[in-house]
Amino acid sequence: MSKKTKTRFEKSIQYLEETLPEFQRYKPEDVFDVRNDSEVHILFPYEHDDEDIILTKQEIIEQIEEFKAYKIDIDESRIETPNAIYFLISGHSFQANVIFSQQIKIESKYKNVDIKIDYKKRFLLGLISLKLSAYDEDYQSPIYERNLLSLKYPNFLNKQNLTLEKEAINSFLFNLYCDNQLNLNLMSYESYMFKYDEELQELEDEDDSEEIDSELKLKPLIEYDDGMKMLLSAQTIFDTNFKYLSLYKILEHYSSTALKVDAYEELAKKLDSPKSLNPDSRYLNSILELATSFELRKRDKELIKIVLKKSVDLMDVKELFPLFIEDKLSGLTINYASKKSEIDKLVNTVAEILYSTRNQLAHAKANFTETGYECPSDQLDSLNSFTEAVAIRIIRWYARLPYHMKEKNVS
Repeated sequence: MSKKTKTRFEKSIQYLEETLPEFQRYKPEDVFDVRNDSEVHILFPYEHDDEDIILTKQEIIEQIEEFKAYKIDIDESRIETPNAIYFLISGHSFQANVIFSQQIKIESKYKNVDIKIDYKKRFLLGLISLKLSAYDEDYQSPIYERNLLSLKYPNFLNKQNLTLEKEAINSFLFNLYCDNQLNLNLMSYESYMFKYDEELQELEDEDDSEEIDSELKLKPLIEYDDGMKMLLSAQTIFDTNFKYLSLYKILEHYSSTALKVDAYEELAKKLDSPKSLNPDSRYLNSILELATSFELRKRDKELIKIVLKKSVDLMDVKELFPLFIEDKLSGLTINYASKKSEIDKLVNTVAEILYSTRNQLAHAKANFTETGYECPSDQLDSLNSFTEAVAIRIIRWYARLPYHMKEKNVS
């Protein structure tokens, strides 16, 4: 390492001693165990530290420079430095604990924003926590294992697009869940500052030696839509009834778009006719009939049928059918060679079950009349898994639509 870098490293440590009381209380060598220029072990001397952070001298210098210029928005739990935007991220599952403890590579790109889990920035987070006294000395050190989600723009002068940041984060978290069943969420900085998480500590105490791939594979991030946030929110609901209603809302959210796409396609077929240049009464009446059909299909149950038919390959998810759906479909041949009438019956039956179950749960205390298509309560967990798989496919279908067909771009 050059003499210049060595001097910068020493000055950076001196800055911490002058700025943070913790570094006045402990000697630098108690915190920074310099093995060589490319291996410095950082350990705050607290009982609850299980392992240290290992960085190079250059990385330590860079993070201290970020610390000198950081800004934090407590309400948004957003940390901004000259290099990147950071958000606290956590995951309450054994899988998340294994991934975090082994520092599995997770990164992607959303439009022009690079996004990743930045394990090395725990040191930066520790410095900020020291500055804000944002840690519980009885339970954890300032560098207690928490992780940062980092966002970087190619031109970092343009870094105030909060809407783009939220879209990137939600698309990233959505893809992590869909592609790897990894459910992560942003933490509020206040909960990080003042609340010791016993549940997470129990997970961290479990054996995390399970070997997994060194990098999680993600499909390219798709353009954000509110359905992603709705799906992620549904994962935080433990009550099976409320979870189903939340998942069903995703189907409703996209159903009107599916109807319009269907109507546009039918209308386009009409306009392809040579008669469109010189329409007669029969041709004009057929357009009126098409418009009437469009209005009739705006009913809730019909909308669910349409969104299933337009956006979901039910053959691909039939293994997730609850027994109740299988019973309703008994005697029906379901494969890619099935007749159109059989496919229609499949779609109609599934739609009827989804719709009837929604009505039963939403109007449980009202004078609800059963149709015989309501899912039994002991199979509702299975129906939730099926509905979630359907919702994910609908969200991806919507992302593939041409710009002019998306609901937010249609008056």
